Amino acid sequence: MNRGLKQGPSRRPRMPIKTAVGIRVFGKGSVAEYENENRAGSIAGSSHHSCDVIIGGRFLRLQNAVHSVDRERLQKSRIYGAHNRNATTLAARLPETPVALIFTAPPRETPDEGKKIYQPIAEFLSKALGKKVVYQHPETWGLYRTKMLNGSYDLIFDDPHFASYRVENLNYTILVKLPEQNELAVFVSNQTAARDVRHMAGRTFCTHAPPDLGALVLLSQFDNPARQPVIVDTKGWEQIYNGVIAGKCDGGVMPLPNLKKFDRANLTRIIYITMAMPNQAVSSGPHVLPDDQTKIVRALLAPEADASTAGLRAAYKAGNRFVPASNQEYRGLAKFLRNEWGYY
Repeated sequence: MNRGLKQGPSRRPRMPIKTAVGIRVFGKGSVAEYENENRAGSIAGSSHHSCDVIIGGRFLRLQNAVHSVDRERLQKSRIYGAHNRNATTLAARLPETPVALIFTAPPRETPDEGKKIYQPIAEFLSKALGKKVVYQHPETWGLYRTKMLNGSYDLIFDDPHFASYRVENLNYTILVKLPEQNELAVFVSNQTAARDVRHMAGRTFCTHAPPDLGALVLLSQFDNPARQPVIVDTKGWEQIYNGVIAGKCDGGVMPLPNLKKFDRANLTRIIYITMAMPNQAVSSGPHVLPDDQTKIVRALLAPEADASTAGLRAAYKAGNRFVPASNQEYRGLAKFLRNEWGYY
């Protein structure tokens, strides 16, 4: 029996909400975030009056859902400030500088693996800036997208198409990048007859799930959605390689240097390589002051950063340290996100 919501003597039914962006509900002076990927959720309570819900960065008022909140307190919070209903850009709704800067990367690794790679960098930058930098693993690609678009992350290390998108739409600044050019290889086992990626329509591919660049590059080779390959979400480059060799997937996608690292026995064949593009980069959001941006660049370019970035460079087969980067060299790469829900 659906008891619904109580308002005085009457009752109202539960109010379903469906979104692929995520929902932020303000109630009882606190904030709760719910990830509703491709499924209906509901907000319900008893003896409550109203709530503000943010869907895709816009305010919606739901009557009779949750108790009214302390607006003065919310106005001082970073989240409320970052979603001012009258703002049109992230820069226009810039809130107060946060106490701690949040550093993240896509959920390509497990939380434990991510902590091993990125936590040393957060600690190193904390010392360089004289203020706290906290690493957060985003758990899922859905949460990564949602929090990125909401401006919840201050420092991000990720693929060039994400960096390009944030420069164009969220007022981010690209600070440093991995030195090598970024080339992605689509590969199959030597036991597979296919010699061209276009011959792999409808086949399975081990790779990180969209909107990871590898998956998007693969899907972009097939104009007809009915003929696109099936993505088997696989975390970690070694797991992607092993999935192809073991026959779990018909093919895989990964950076070319990583494939060379794992395929020393020449068990695979490359059927497509992307054009060279700038590599993964660290970018900063509008919460990061210009002076702090300069300090971050100097710190990550210095030899003293080698120890803290060793795990990251080993994971992505990069050189000794980061190199300077600019917004200009990443222009246009956001095009890979054009068909991804929530970005455009």
